[in-house]
Order: sequence, then C-alpha cells, then structure tokens
Amino acid sequence: MKIKLKLRSQLLLIFSLIGILPVAIVATISLMKSSSALESEALQQLVGLRDVKANQIESYLSSAKEDISILSNSRDVYELFHALQVYQELEEIVSENDKFGVDNIDYEGIWEERGENLLKYVDVLGYRDLLLLSADKGHIISPFKVG
Repeated sequence: MKIKLKLRSQLLLIFSLIGILPVAIVATISLMKSSSALESEALQQLVGLRDVKANQIESYLSSAKEDISILSNSRDVYELFHALQVYQELEEIVSENDKFGVDNIDYEGIWEERGENLLKYVDVLGYRDLLLLSADKGHIISPFKVG
C-alpha cells in the first residue's frame, strides 16, 4: 500500500524535514554541551566542598593534637594517672585480660579527687569524654561507666 502524495504535499514534507533536521541537531548539541557544563560545575562545587571539609578536619585534628599535648604534660593528668596505676596494682590487674573494676567507691573517689579539673577542661573545650590509655595493661580508662 503505497500512499500517493501530491507534489505540493511532497515538497511541504521535504522542506519541513530539511527545516526540522538542523533544529534537532542544534538542540542535541546544545543539550550535550549544557549537560557537560552542569556536570563540570557540579564537580567543581564538590571539589570545593571537599577542600573546605578537609581543611576543617585538619584544623580540628591540629587543635585536638594541641589539646592532647597540653593535657599530657599537665600535673593533673600525671597525678590522676599515677593514682589509677596504684589502683590497678591494688586490684591486682596484671594483664589486658583482667577486668578493670570501675564499680567501686575507690575508682569513683580517684576521679572525684583528682579528675575534677580535667573534666572541667574537657567540658570547656566541648569534648564528650576524657579517655586515658594504659598501654602496659591495654585498658582505656574513662570517668564514666561505659556499656
């Protein structure tokens, strides 16, 4: 079934296709370029955001390192840690497998007597907790009961 078109209809169809084809090509090229430009802009924004976040993290870690340096040389930390070491010896904690008892009055008393200034320091700086590490026994010591 062939459809016969008049010459006028054929010419109209051909010129319409000739007119629409360049518009379609230009539209396709424009779409590809704008898509590429948007993708590139989004990538640049993400790279900028990544750099800002990296600087924030580096700044935070640098500040935390300075705080740790100050705290580690503090007389309060030394006295607290020494008292906790004596407590470990009295509790006969000799290895990392031995439980570090935190549920008794002696442990709480050590923190109340020697840890008050440190806890104020931690609070002022906005940290959530203060952890002391006992490298020889493998314990992490906190003023708060965990878990």
